Amino acid sequence: LPPAVLPVDQDRLDGYRSIDRAIINNYTSAVSAAATYNYSVFRLVSTLGAQYEDVGFTRTDAFGAKLLAGTGSLAGTTARFAVSETNSDVRTLGFLGRQQVGWADKLFLTGGIRTDRNSAFGANFQRVYYPSVSLSWVVSDGGGFTRVPGVSSLRLRAASGSSGQNPGYLAAEQFYTPVAVAINGTDVPAFTVGGAGNPNLKPEKSNETEAGFDLGLFRDRLNVEYTHYNKITRDALVNVNLAPSLGTSTNRFQNLGRVKNYGDEAVLRADLLNREQLKLGLTVNGSWTHNRLVELGVDENGVPIPQFTGGFDDTQIFKAGLPLGAYY
Repeated sequence: LPPAVLPVDQDRLDGYRSIDRAIINNYTSAVSAAATYNYSVFRLVSTLGAQYEDVGFTRTDAFGAKLLAGTGSLAGTTARFAVSETNSDVRTLGFLGRQQVGWADKLFLTGGIRTDRNSAFGANFQRVYYPSVSLSWVVSDGGGFTRVPGVSSLRLRAASGSSGQNPGYLAAEQFYTPVAVAINGTDVPAFTVGGAGNPNLKPEKSNETEAGFDLGLFRDRLNVEYTHYNKITRDALVNVNLAPSLGTSTNRFQNLGRVKNYGDEAVLRADLLNREQLKLGLTVNGSWTHNRLVELGVDENGVPIPQFTGGFDDTQIFKAGLPLGAYY
């Protein structure tokens, strides 16, 4: 035996050890400037801003089996070694402009637009734009409002705007994955196709319109908030299965179809007891949401897509008229 080495019973080696360590780095920088103007009963607020975000992710996994008794170290394993590493880096640069106009502290109109560039966009797509507009009217502050017994405040509001979800890291890129291949009993480095890529990939974009009111009753001891919303999402990011005969990866992300979400949200707040030494309040909220896949659109050849399956063991279906990703 080598010096300073103690043999162990090979038949009693059991157990395993795995280490999965991840590091997430988020770097964000933002700058903004605002200017306020007052003209008689009008109040104007102009805002300009820029934002840069860098999200990095690194993960290293190591595994070994037949762990030496009495130790919890990965160095004590003697079989079935496996290592892997995952890295991603997604960057976003955005600019924002917003203008608010207020009249007599009763009527407020706000319009804005944001534009983003993201490192995960496809090579053929450069920039996305998200406009928005909102209107708020405090009806109970004069303006010919007829007082109703018990009603202390009333605000009507409506808004329309856009938002989006960016593709994931490498979703738009064709890339290769390194692997180890055994040739003549020896491991040699090689690679396989990791992703088919999609140069036309862009963020899915949602346009939402909502309207509602804020109502205060009995000197605002009882408050009711209600909102109805309608959201249409176009170019949804869908991971579509590819035919094995293509000789590439088994799936890739595409922008497909149109999804509709609509529903209602309500909040009720009540001050049941308001004493100097004791306060008791109650809040009740509820929401109702309906989700439907309106259409899947057409493939790259212009042929309508009737449906496709996905999810765990292909048990979810994407089909017009059904909720998105319904179990079928």
